[in-house]
Amino acid sequence: MLSNRLFDGGLTKRCCTTTEELIEQVEAIDHENVGICIDVAHTHYMHEDVGDALRICKKHLIALHMSDNDTFNDCHVTPYNCNLDWEKVYTAINEIGYQGSGMLEIHACPNMDRDIQMDAIRYLAKLAAWMQKRMGGE
Repeated sequence: MLSNRLFDGGLTKRCCTTTEELIEQVEAIDHENVGICIDVAHTHYMHEDVGDALRICKKHLIALHMSDNDTFNDCHVTPYNCNLDWEKVYTAINEIGYQGSGMLEIHACPNMDRDIQMDAIRYLAKLAAWMQKRMGGE
């Protein structure tokens, strides 16, 4: 899903700025190798209900990008550090039986000391494993 927000706060029209437009594009292409990657933070940023978007896209869903934001800035922060409702994400994923891939899409810490970076990576690995369990994974 693409954002339709401009840096000055204004709006512009782009295709695929809503879940419905995204599905419309995928169904118009109508090819087995074309599906939907829901970026839960983009969905949240666009003020859509993330759980509903996942349910609506079930048939076409092939990947997830996961990060958090405050709905004003697509800041790609670690889950649970802004205001996305992660329970809605887990509930929807479990309801639709999603078994595809997912990834944390967050900003790294390139300016930190390597030892601190490694601690951050270990934390993110634990967080990702915990989130995977919440989504019905092993």
